[in-house]
Amino acid sequence: MPFIDSSFNMGTGMGRDQIITALTSTDDAARAGLTIEAVGLAPIDMQPLSATEQATLTSTSNTSTTRVADFIKARQGAGGTAVAFTNGKPSSAWVQLRTSADAGLLTWKLVKTSDTSACAGGWKLAGNGHLDMHMNARVQRNTDNKGMVSFVRQWAFHLEQSDLAAENADRADVRGPGITTYGNFKTNGSAGVRLQLVPREIGSSWLQVADSTGTPSAYYGGGEALQSCQDIAAITPAPTGLNDNTMCIDETKTAPGKIYIWTLRSGTTAVSAFPFQTNAVPLSLAFVQANQASLFANITSVTPAKLSSIPVGEVLDNLVTFNYTLADKYGAKMDNCSLTLANTLGSVWLYAEQNAVSMETACTFNTKGLNSLSSYLPDPVPPGTSRFRITGTPTMGFVGVTSIVLGNQASSYQPYPN
Repeated sequence: MPFIDSSFNMGTGMGRDQIITALTSTDDAARAGLTIEAVGLAPIDMQPLSATEQATLTSTSNTSTTRVADFIKARQGAGGTAVAFTNGKPSSAWVQLRTSADAGLLTWKLVKTSDTSACAGGWKLAGNGHLDMHMNARVQRNTDNKGMVSFVRQWAFHLEQSDLAAENADRADVRGPGITTYGNFKTNGSAGVRLQLVPREIGSSWLQVADSTGTPSAYYGGGEALQSCQDIAAITPAPTGLNDNTMCIDETKTAPGKIYIWTLRSGTTAVSAFPFQTNAVPLSLAFVQANQASLFANITSVTPAKLSSIPVGEVLDNLVTFNYTLADKYGAKMDNCSLTLANTLGSVWLYAEQNAVSMETACTFNTKGLNSLSSYLPDPVPPGTSRFRITGTPTMGFVGVTSIVLGNQASSYQPYPN
């Protein structure tokens, strides 16, 4: 791939060779019709923070309640624009890119080279300089065992623990517009609160939301996404686990295009930090309810038909398949399928998310194609052994399908018959 520069970097272990493998492997990004297109310039230089910038951002003596805005202003003041010039000519540019069937936008650096074999102008992709993560806007439709339907709107803060470990870090902070606590929101004091993402239990692959105290959130229950403060305030009676330290998003302070700063930490020590620009907010509840048939995929069958038929102890590769339909009114495309298996107490035994990009009618679960996995197997698991299996018979479960539509991930979950 001549349009990938030798300097390509997306964090430790993701250089030019690795991104070429990801873009050409059918287990990763490569799917029929995969496209990458530029949609515009970034608002500022999106290079990861320098040591000085990072120290200012994370300093305990910094009393500013607008640290991200301060960072943006300082970088702009130092000439940190999206395009850099050498001898009066553009030499690099931070560009927003859209890949097909992706809810978010990538902000990558392009560098000007003398190699015109792939691009007449000599421009090549150089990555973003930090590990892979996302902040996708989400809407969910949940159907319970009694057939009752509810909807949830979310802002995701997704980061895989394995990617974080490669950076010698074990947790992350996120600062930016609208991030606050429910207690501060109620008193109209929502500025300057950081979101803490902390490790889940052994066997889980993603970080979870913590309360402002750093304790895993009882309200979000191991989840990686925040709800809006306004949506939470509208729930009556107050939901279980909610308290004044629960994190949420004040919708009056966020919008598409806002910049957030992620700080990777090892314990209390900041390891690195980088800016990230969002491209969408969750669709309104009224719109989602009125247009759900055109937003969400509809599961038509599941194999095996009953979760009690799922074999115990075996790796579940190629044993679970979902069939579904998807309306095209708003251009919805498939993103992923998910499988949740649990016991009668609700303790999760397995959660698996399967990549379903370009799989517009069916998806089959396979270890190589999993985006995320949480599996409660006894440790240690021998090297090379797949965690995609269960050691006991589940008594309840849910199946889910997620589409990409109007800049959102639209997920629909329903019970798995026992």
